[in-house]
Amino acid sequence: MVVSFNELPDHSRLWVYQADRNLTDDEQEELRPVLYTFLDQWAAHGKALSAAGDFAFNRFIVIAVNEDVHGASGCSIDSSVNFIKELGNKLNINFFDRTKVLYLDNNDLINSKTIGEIKKSVSEGSLQPTTKIFNTAVTSKKDFDEAFVISIKDSWLNKWLPSTV
Repeated sequence: MVVSFNELPDHSRLWVYQADRNLTDDEQEELRPVLYTFLDQWAAHGKALSAAGDFAFNRFIVIAVNEDVHGASGCSIDSSVNFIKELGNKLNINFFDRTKVLYLDNNDLINSKTIGEIKKSVSEGSLQPTTKIFNTAVTSKKDFDEAFVISIKDSWLNKWLPSTV
């Protein structure tokens, strides 16, 4: 059963899928009903999941489930992963490349760098401690709301900051 993100409790379980390119408005309009149809039929052990899904920053698909109603099982999670893979194949988008870190540049545009490039940019100072990155490791609605966009200094990338920071 599809619900709005606003209806989900803060502790709802959440998954973020990062696209390797921006999704156009037309693609999002085309995919939104497909996403909602999947979520409406999404079940674990035959029981409907109370789930929400949407696009964020034209670059991410976010899915969450209220596990107070019924928890996601391994099979239901696998079905959501397969669903996202099918969407990616349809649009020629990779939602599973974890080698890139997305960040906001000085003009608030999304850019990406490989982890090696990020390490070099952070340690050399071309990316600042206050540069905002997207934290795709969030696992709850509360974490998404509060820590999806965070500064490098508050992220796992802070280990590469110069020691004077």
